[in-house]
Amino acid sequence: MKKNVVLVAVALFLFFTAIVPARAFEWVTLAPDGDENPVTFSIAGHDRVYHQLKPGKTMYYDIAEHDHIRVITRADLRDVDESEVVYTFRLGYDEGNMHLFARAATADDNVELNGKPGIAGDERIVEKKTPKAAKRIYIKLDKDAPMPVFFRVQRDRFETIKQENFVVYTPSRYNNPVNVSVRENLLTYYGVDPKGNLEVAVNGPTVIKVLTRVMMEDHMRREIKFPLAIYEDSVLKRTVLINTSASEVAILPDHPDRRPTRGDDLYINVPAGTHTYTFDLPENEYEAILRFFIPESDLAMEAE
Repeated sequence: MKKNVVLVAVALFLFFTAIVPARAFEWVTLAPDGDENPVTFSIAGHDRVYHQLKPGKTMYYDIAEHDHIRVITRADLRDVDESEVVYTFRLGYDEGNMHLFARAATADDNVELNGKPGIAGDERIVEKKTPKAAKRIYIKLDKDAPMPVFFRVQRDRFETIKQENFVVYTPSRYNNPVNVSVRENLLTYYGVDPKGNLEVAVNGPTVIKVLTRVMMEDHMRREIKFPLAIYEDSVLKRTVLINTSASEVAILPDHPDRRPTRGDDLYINVPAGTHTYTFDLPENEYEAILRFFIPESDLAMEAE
């Protein structure tokens, strides 16, 4: 009898921890070549370098095949009187074959240049996976483009995380806990709230493991895709596109008309200092629930 109790205790410990070799993402900002003008904005207390491109001009960035590229754009509103604008730009891996993009925007008062707000539009983001053999990504404004545009281009940098014991970590703020039963083990997940009520406060440097699921309608069996936006101290850190499908072993005991997808994980690099992470669903198409873990070796920092 005593032996059985010990075995159960060991099994539960292994279930609530995970020894994983993982890769955590971090965006690296690239420097362009071409007809750009660097501008440093203050956004939510952080300095962010963008590059202004004027109509009729082109710039490019050196990249490697299979890089995941994020292009952050903002309209230059310094010579614009309208409250809402539509701006255009071209983007592509071949300077002779670039796709035309059009984006609508209003002034973003959280963006300041030399202490003056409202001179740049809301951020609009294009994410692309670099095709095979591509060496550069080009950005161009046609001569008749309505206004200059600010660009900030980044690529994914993945860092290998050594094998670690990850333990469950409770969010610092949440509104919507959801029970998920996996092989008769009841686990707590937390719903992504569009009002930003799901927060995770962490002392870095460390890594957050995030296990993601979607609450699907029970009749759904197809694979689904959904974007999850991750904010660090109110600034967008990354939007992750997650492909998933219905779980064969998990159920939602409090929602018999729904079923969870399989658990898909991602990893967030946390820099030194105290940081707060919030989450959003840009397309708001599905109900996502999350569960958090940090390395057991970093629990001591949380107690300080």
